[in-house]
Amino acid sequence: RMRLRRRGEEREEQSGPSGAPTTNKKHPSYLALISEEGVSYSFLSVFIALACVRLFSGIVNIISDCDETFNYWEPTHYLMYKYGFETWEYSPVYALRPYFYIAIHAVVGQVCQLVSTVFGYSNDKIIVFYAIRCCLGLFCALCESLFYTGILYRFGKRVSLFTLIFLLSTLYVLISTLQYTPSSDKFVNSFLLSSVTLTTKSSSSTPSDVALAYSALSASLFFTPESSIVLVNVFLSSLLSSSCLRSTS
Repeated sequence: RMRLRRRGEEREEQSGPSGAPTTNKKHPSYLALISEEGVSYSFLSVFIALACVRLFSGIVNIISDCDETFNYWEPTHYLMYKYGFETWEYSPVYALRPYFYIAIHAVVGQVCQLVSTVFGYSNDKIIVFYAIRCCLGLFCALCESLFYTGILYRFGKRVSLFTLIFLLSTLYVLISTLQYTPSSDKFVNSFLLSSVTLTTKSSSSTPSDVALAYSALSASLFFTPESSIVLVNVFLSSLLSSSCLRSTS
């Protein structure tokens, strides 16, 4: 009798209040969801997450390279305040580095100075310094968000999720994207170039044509000897690949 009662209790526990049998459904864990289907986030959510990390890096991190100080921050100070140190690369005798790349950041600094003056912080160079770094961080977050969108479009949710995790946690990206140097800007613009290539449909225009157009734009902004070499290589490879695609089609 005791055994029959226990079996009857087990049957009542397995059945619902209406007598229908119930199944123990286990919700999949977050790691299982990542491994099987993946998780995707909106562009705005990704941009906010990356912007918070980049802005924190721009405020906390120090200048780790003397080349950034004397070849870029000092000439920017000279363009904004009409005095500052001049290295031999910018000297009219050698003229190895143009002022066009620095002038773009000087314009951003002037805008930041006008905004700070409106709020009562006139001629505060420290605020202008951090404002320029924060602008670099926001531009980097924008390019990274577009890169995440391209990865999501081309490779799916799982790969894009791991890409976002690596972008948020990689120390090299955290430090190098905020440096005021042309090499860092090329690194940031590579995210934007990759996103354009990944999201371009072959029916409208080939990715090589879009890559060629953007490479020409970025190299014209940097305007350094190494950028000219890169531009020639990209131009030749893009020209050959686009001609091959059109001949096969």
